[in-house]
Amino acid sequence: MKILIIIAILAITSMCFAGEYIIQPTIPDINPGDGLFEPGSTFNPYIISDEYGQEVGTIQADIPDISHGDGLFEPGSFSNPYIIRTND
Repeated sequence: MKILIIIAILAITSMCFAGEYIIQPTIPDINPGDGLFEPGSTFNPYIISDEYGQEVGTIQADIPDISHGDGLFEPGSFSNPYIIRTND
């Protein structure tokens, strides 16, 4: 019985301390589909902010996609995965 109470307390406290994160591009992409400032690309990384608006880290692909739409080195693809960098 004590074990169930401890598990319940841990579950409740973990839910209370679980924060929300906001993920949004650094700048708006005024020409979507052109491959230059696509969200998550090298030039326009996603910014991860906590519930207080403080930047926690970034999400971006490391290799610039010079030929957008060909399927090679697209941001988030197998050949150019997203990398999460935190400010720790």
